[in-house]
Formats: sequence, structure tokens, C-alpha cells
Amino acid sequence: WETGVEEFQEYNTDALWGALGLADTRLLPSFNPVQDARDDASERVDPWDTENWASFLASGEGVKLEPRWHQLVGLVKIMRHVIEGKPLLLMDQVGVGKTLQIVAAITTYGLFHRYFQTHKKFPGAYAGMRAPTPDGNLPDVFHLVCVPPSLFIQWQQEIRRYVKHGAVDLFPYEG
Repeated sequence: WETGVEEFQEYNTDALWGALGLADTRLLPSFNPVQDARDDASERVDPWDTENWASFLASGEGVKLEPRWHQLVGLVKIMRHVIEGKPLLLMDQVGVGKTLQIVAAITTYGLFHRYFQTHKKFPGAYAGMRAPTPDGNLPDVFHLVCVPPSLFIQWQQEIRRYVKHGAVDLFPYEG
């Protein structure tokens, strides 16, 4: 294969947001719409520290979170494979945005599950698809992220950075 997303090469970001059923908001589900974009992670405000995050938002220093084309197309492909019950291997160079894609896949999974419960179909380009389950919906399940010890803290920080406080439960476990 070349990129794994050849069928989406003609899609622009608008089409990708539409495929996800998010054209109106252009926001990843349950994600903070803005980020503290300081280069030094130790200086960033933790969005799950609600008091400091509110002050940060009021300061107007936040930078809008705008996933790049390759991150959106990856999410579109991930969600197709999830609904079809197919395995998927996400691999790319360091620093390309795989963490954002996986965290977005987890929150999008939840959105798709809830959307299907209400509308009996998935949003966007997935409307005609059904998961390989008796009712066609994605199961209401937990998600387990396993990382090497060297990435344990970083993944927690990234989840907290991207996802709104209270939108997911995070249970870090080392062992």
C-alpha cells in the first residue's frame, strides 16, 4: 500500500468533516475547542483543572484546535474500520498526530454509539453502515490504551489536553 487512505485523496477538510457528520461544528467530539499551545508542556494549563482552565479561557490566549488533513482522514478511516469490525494498524513518524487520532477515535466512537441509539443510523458518510452486532450499533464498551512506561505520563497529559473535563473517565494503571 502507499498511504492506506488512497480512496480519500480527493477529499478536502470540509468533505472529511462532512464524512464524520461534523460539518456544522468542525469540532472533534468532547474535545476542547481551544488548546494551550505553549511549546513547553510544563507551562501549559491543564484543562481538567477547571478553575485555572476557566481563567485561561477568559484570557483569550487559547488557540483553536484544528486537526490537520492527515489527522482527519485517519479518523475517517479508523471509524470505517471500527464500524466494519476490521482491524487497523495506525503507524507513522513521531510527531505526526497519532495520539490525537486515537483519542479522537475514542470520543467519536462514543458519539457514533449515542447517535445510533437515537437515529438508528450512524452520522455522515457512515449512515448506510451497520456494525456487526445484532442491532447494528457499536457496543457500549470501555477503551483500553496500553503504552510503554516511557509514554505513560505523556498519554495522560495528552488525553487531558484534548478532551473536555468530565467527558471521559481516565483510570491510569501501571503494572
